[in-house]
Amino acid sequence: MTTNDDSVWALNATTGAVKWRWSPSDQAVFSDFGVVTNRGVALCDGHVFELTLDMNIVSLDPATGALQKEVPISDAVPGATVGYGYSETSAPICADHTVIFGAAGSEYGVRGFVMAYHTNLTPAWPNPFWTVPPEGTEWRSFDRLAGGGVVWTPGTVDPTTGTLYVGTASATPFYFPSVRPGSDPRSDSLIAIDIATGRLRWWQQQLSFNEWKYDTSQPPLVYTATIGGKTQRVVSVATMEGLWFAYNAKTGAPIYQQVKVLDHTEHPNLVPGKPVVIYPSSIRGPQLLARILRSADGRRPQRGGGDRGDRGPSDSDAGSEEGQVHARRRLPRALERQLRPVAAGLARLRLDQRDQPQHRDDRLEVRYAAA
Repeated sequence: MTTNDDSVWALNATTGAVKWRWSPSDQAVFSDFGVVTNRGVALCDGHVFELTLDMNIVSLDPATGALQKEVPISDAVPGATVGYGYSETSAPICADHTVIFGAAGSEYGVRGFVMAYHTNLTPAWPNPFWTVPPEGTEWRSFDRLAGGGVVWTPGTVDPTTGTLYVGTASATPFYFPSVRPGSDPRSDSLIAIDIATGRLRWWQQQLSFNEWKYDTSQPPLVYTATIGGKTQRVVSVATMEGLWFAYNAKTGAPIYQQVKVLDHTEHPNLVPGKPVVIYPSSIRGPQLLARILRSADGRRPQRGGGDRGDRGPSDSDAGSEEGQVHARRRLPRALERQLRPVAAGLARLRLDQRDQPQHRDDRLEVRYAAA
């Protein structure tokens, strides 16, 4: 387990007794980072891997906690330093003897990325996978503040195809899209990457021209499903906007889109100098959606308070060990009642109170997939 300021504790899982503790040497400066968060470790090939807030990846001995190796991420990812606005708050994942992770920092206009290392902490890919274009190009050419699209939560690996699925954050600045006009491609998106090469397989954007700081940042789910009598591999993801999407895992073709899993998904266009109420708030969506989508008994969890700003419990563990996530039983009834097929290539802008009622005829059956 980890603490928010990157200490790693090994506990006896039966008694709770502490076996060892490890803390980074520069932990005292972390209080200056603003958001001080760590979402966990990865364990594989005889190593415990942690990402530190100041952009290092460390390898620890799982038996003793001794530091085996510490590597600056900027050695393989140019510019990935604290000085450029990056920080590490995510948990890495392990798959096929590879450690994979992104980084936080959208608030400061950084360039989102995903990188993979061998378990000896040498780069597994020749280059990082950059989620958005370089500074000063394409939609980032209008203002130096434009950027984002980071991968700040764990991805998910489908071991049957060697595909990594990651969700990306909003483009930035968050509430001033006028400096990043257009759809800001690959922000607020689900991206499929070849785990062996680090190359793009496909991507789908869940929200374009995002004014409200809604990310696609829940770890995706990968499973085998029967839809309309046909069995296929599916990847699905919920967004901070309060919506759920499902795609063909191989091709990225849309299966279901814009499925509401919150009672209120209302967010009018922002107007300078005029306050507006948005549903859900910028921090509410992912916390609640992880609880809904992980409900094993099909019941929708109870929500405390209104939909605007109350925060649910942390769901940083929504990705399972080694990035292999499988659906259990069937989708919660709150989703099943609203599922509807969507034609491939349907344009996606935004969803609000003006949307038409959804069909309730189709049913998605999920069978438990073997690891």
